[in-house]
Amino acid sequence: IVIHAVGRTLRLDTFRPYFQWQRDRFIALAAIIAVLLLGVLDGLLVAVAVSLVMILRELSEPKLSVLGRLGAGPHFVNLGAHPEANPLPGLLILRPEAPLFFANSERIMAQVRTQITQAQGAPLRAVILSLEESPDLDGTAVESIGELASDLHGRQLKLVLARLKEPAIDVLRRAAIPELPPAQQMNGNVAGAVDAALAAG
Repeated sequence: IVIHAVGRTLRLDTFRPYFQWQRDRFIALAAIIAVLLLGVLDGLLVAVAVSLVMILRELSEPKLSVLGRLGAGPHFVNLGAHPEANPLPGLLILRPEAPLFFANSERIMAQVRTQITQAQGAPLRAVILSLEESPDLDGTAVESIGELASDLHGRQLKLVLARLKEPAIDVLRRAAIPELPPAQQMNGNVAGAVDAALAAG
């Protein structure tokens, strides 16, 4: 019955945009196959599960962008996408392109350490981490930030956080990380974090 109903109403044109956009193609195909094999309810449940697994997989393998100043203004952009932007001497400005949480925080911090090791030019004074993609921080993320701050402190470098949301500020305040005082957290934008990093240096 389901196959008959779907066969009469299924229009392949409906799925064409997903292939043109190169988005959600696998989920759409999984939903169709699951519904045809398992029925409507079980098939949709399988499709939802596949979607959640793919989201977790994508978030667990985040990209880390290196930021530079665009012109003389307060705007900082990805150096990979904007070669006309300029890195600031002595500062390494990084932005995870996914929310920081238990499944990716250790990987992100490993990437941060790699970027520090590979940094060229003037000796580093501070590392700025822009967390605009993280509306909140779980326990693993807070521990990872604390370990990074301690590690940088041992190298005589400052960790400064930028673009924190209120829930993230609250949890970091309660965590009271010694190497990450409030002055290195309360920065509404990257330009403010740069000022804080230079003042802390």
